[in-house]
Amino acid sequence: MSRALNMKTVVLVSLFAVLAGAALVPARRLLAGSTQSLVWSNHMTYDPLDVKVGDTVTFTWSGKLHDVTSTPSPACGGYTSLYEPTEDGDFSVTFNETGTFYYACSVGDHCDEGQKITINVA
Repeated sequence: MSRALNMKTVVLVSLFAVLAGAALVPARRLLAGSTQSLVWSNHMTYDPLDVKVGDTVTFTWSGKLHDVTSTPSPACGGYTSLYEPTEDGDFSVTFNETGTFYYACSVGDHCDEGQKITINVA
């Protein structure tokens, strides 16, 4: 009887350990990998976008000259080119770490007109 009880205890403890381990997997790993698409235009303003590590954001535009740059802050300026100006394009970025990232169009006054976005990665 005690041997059967010990075996049941071992099975229950093992099952609990497996279930507890599964519960420790971060939810973001289970949900990451989605794609967000942005219509990139100087006739729009953009609310901050919240994404998860592993997500991809795609900037898409056509018919007007635009680019995609990273900036050190939400202010316009200090541009680092990520995609050269073209009339039609799409540019994707996949986020591999948490943080706050800033993107803008550096063509003409587009950034000052609102063509910039803050992306928060959790």
